[in-house]
Amino acid sequence: TEVNRIDPGFPQLMQLVDNDLLVLRKLTDTYDYYPYLEILDVSNPLNPYLTNTIHLDSWGIQQFVWTLYDPTEPDALYLVLTDQRRLLKFDISEMNEASLIFDFDLQTTYSSSVVINNGVIYQTVRRGSSEWYDLRIISGLRDNVPQLSNILTYFGIFTSSPHLVVYDGYLGAYSWIGHIGNIEESYFNTGFFDITDPLAPVPAFETAVTGRPYIRDDVLFQSGSSMVNVYDLSYQPSGVIDPIEGFLNNGWAFKMFFQELNSSKYVYCASFSAIGVFEYSYYLSAEEEDVAIPQVTALVQNYPNPFNPETRIDFYLQQEGRVSLEIFNIKGQRLDILIADILSEGDHSVVWSPRKEQRKEMPSGVYFYRLKTADISQIKKMLYLK
Repeated sequence: TEVNRIDPGFPQLMQLVDNDLLVLRKLTDTYDYYPYLEILDVSNPLNPYLTNTIHLDSWGIQQFVWTLYDPTEPDALYLVLTDQRRLLKFDISEMNEASLIFDFDLQTTYSSSVVINNGVIYQTVRRGSSEWYDLRIISGLRDNVPQLSNILTYFGIFTSSPHLVVYDGYLGAYSWIGHIGNIEESYFNTGFFDITDPLAPVPAFETAVTGRPYIRDDVLFQSGSSMVNVYDLSYQPSGVIDPIEGFLNNGWAFKMFFQELNSSKYVYCASFSAIGVFEYSYYLSAEEEDVAIPQVTALVQNYPNPFNPETRIDFYLQQEGRVSLEIFNIKGQRLDILIADILSEGDHSVVWSPRKEQRKEMPSGVYFYRLKTADISQIKKMLYLK
């Protein structure tokens, strides 16, 4: 039932932040940007009203603007100017014109995705003309002294621009249409990183699908097609995890909304044709006491990483079978076959040294190692430094 209609003209940007604030940026009839953003209070949907205006004349108005809102700073709004690579922070605590707090030079190329969480900004930046992206981490926002605190080089490889989300202590990096690696087959995984230390994300686990992920009460929902995959995150997952359940929507669920009503939980799955509404209830493994988590075949991150002159690669086999463990360079060329044999169930380990195996000097950089069995194929990257 339509209860109200806000007439924003033709919005190029419309973002609802913190359920109460609506940020609008309009286009003219000739598709030019208006020189300002408007912030509306929509806490009462029947009576929304304008609270703030942000004028962009000083920076040049004909450019795309990212808006970022951190719930830990309810009186601030951040803007990222894509053409000028600048980060602006505004005070929106008072009515009328918002006041500028700082103007920070990001000193980088075009950013494909930016997200803010607890006073820290995460930003993906493409490495030249390659398909590799770095992750830049900017802190000091709450103190109004922004600074580049860390750069994770070779954060991920994507054929289309990656996107970032933050949920429940995880930073997720995903693609709408899948990201493809250079190693023989398509590589469509979405990566999740533990941000217990917000300035040093650590790889946590992956899902083998694309599309925006959503985490709700230790349950992960993700849809790369009409199938919505459901994952249990209550047991500290690692490696590539499998869904515990899946259900069919009326199309690709590119956006999801969640609701709790009368002790029931609902997920709204929006596709291009309709919005599917599903009631859900999942019994998670961590809710049962003294239950052993079954071990599955998994490839572990090499250690140390980065490394020189050698590194150890560990993996676990759920059952006996034929196994191959191979090394590739960034071009997808196979450099070594470390294992090609039938191995028993259990833990296994192998040490690899570029100098020892190749008997020649190898360049510093990113290398890949792949574990293949009859059931799975897992790939991880490692960094060799001289």
